[in-house]
Amino acid sequence: MSDDYQLLKQEIIERSKAKTWKKAKKEWKLDYSYDATEVERCLCGFAGLKECCVIKNTVNQNVAVVGNVCVRKFADFSVYDSYWMSFYDLTPDMRISLNLPAINYCFDKGWINELHFDFLTDTYDKFYHELTQDQQFLRRALNKTVYDRFFEGIAEKE
Repeated sequence: MSDDYQLLKQEIIERSKAKTWKKAKKEWKLDYSYDATEVERCLCGFAGLKECCVIKNTVNQNVAVVGNVCVRKFADFSVYDSYWMSFYDLTPDMRISLNLPAINYCFDKGWINELHFDFLTDTYDKFYHELTQDQQFLRRALNKTVYDRFFEGIAEKE
């Protein structure tokens, strides 16, 4: 086992209630991610993170920043991948629709209210040009809101 993986395990156990890796890693969930503007370091010791993933301990509320490789040590990310790609697709084009897992994630996080949830789920399968002008405006505004929350969440947490 590599030294960086051992360091990651040690750092997570120190921040957890559980004192074994097998139990400690189950306490952690992905909270949000952001693109680093300056060089950041993962708990494993890797310097030069570009995509930072903030994980939160569900038992003691501790938070930690890890890279997009180490974050996969904590959970089955097939669940996260389904909505992460939807958020990344917004980067070049705020007109596209979020997928249903991403919409549900936004609602669960409290980033959108029930009215906006209903709008997004009612129109997620429509192309931008099929929406009315008001609906186009609302889609872009909601996409901007959730994009900012997803990628710039660290600024709000500080």
